[in-house]
Amino acid sequence: AETTPPGADDKAVAGTKSSDDTMHTPVLLPASEFNVLFVPLESEVAQKRRLDAEEQAASANSGNGPTGSLESQYSRNLAEVLQLSPFRLPLEYERHTLEKADRMKNIQQAMKENLTAEQQKKMEEELNRGFRDWLVSSGNLRQVLDLVHMERRATA
Repeated sequence: AETTPPGADDKAVAGTKSSDDTMHTPVLLPASEFNVLFVPLESEVAQKRRLDAEEQAASANSGNGPTGSLESQYSRNLAEVLQLSPFRLPLEYERHTLEKADRMKNIQQAMKENLTAEQQKKMEEELNRGFRDWLVSSGNLRQVLDLVHMERRATA
């Protein structure tokens, strides 16, 4: 009989033999624990388009005081993904995702309105420190470093 070389899935299954040959049932993540993660990687064309749009927005609002939109890049990306993706999220997941983005927008707005520039800088430093600690303690630092190295290789 003719056999084909094993594929990646075959190797993964063969490498994880256990005494329990039962198939594990996938567990559906509750909507309240679902998060959308954006990897900040953009092509030169996308970066130029983003910078042009930001420049136009800044010139349109010059002299008018603070801009009316405190929408973060994350919120803009999230809205784009939810609207343009051919793979729609179930409504409950989309609702929870939009609620989380709205809470983040409110926190950012409160920080801009109620904290001095120095307090904002200290808050940002503390958030970054907490995030770095979490990356190390969760074991996710390697994935982030791999992404950084990939980006550096792509731009070199």
